[in-house]
Amino acid sequence: MEVYEKIKKLREDHGYTQKQVAKYLEIDQSYLSKIEQNQRNINSVIFDKLCLLYGCSSDYLLGKTEEYTPPKLAFRSDKKLDLFALSKMNQIVGYLKLLREIEEDITHE
Repeated sequence: MEVYEKIKKLREDHGYTQKQVAKYLEIDQSYLSKIEQNQRNINSVIFDKLCLLYGCSSDYLLGKTEEYTPPKLAFRSDKKLDLFALSKMNQIVGYLKLLREIEEDITHE
């Protein structure tokens, strides 16, 4: 699966609209649509923000690995979904996973 296909699939799997994701990425919805159709390239800022939003590695988005477990976050929310806050929570979850891995490495030495 190509990067642009994964971007679209991740958005759809998470139940986000193009408008929501475009607002989070700070781009026009039409630009995101073109990214998802492989008519536009993404820059590193957009790429990194997508990885944070979906809690995936850059290797997963690039197709270098199929290993992906969406973060499981439970929180109360009103109907207005804040993708900025969600991406920060995913970032924190990623840091916690990394710290656990480091701790395991240290304890096994």
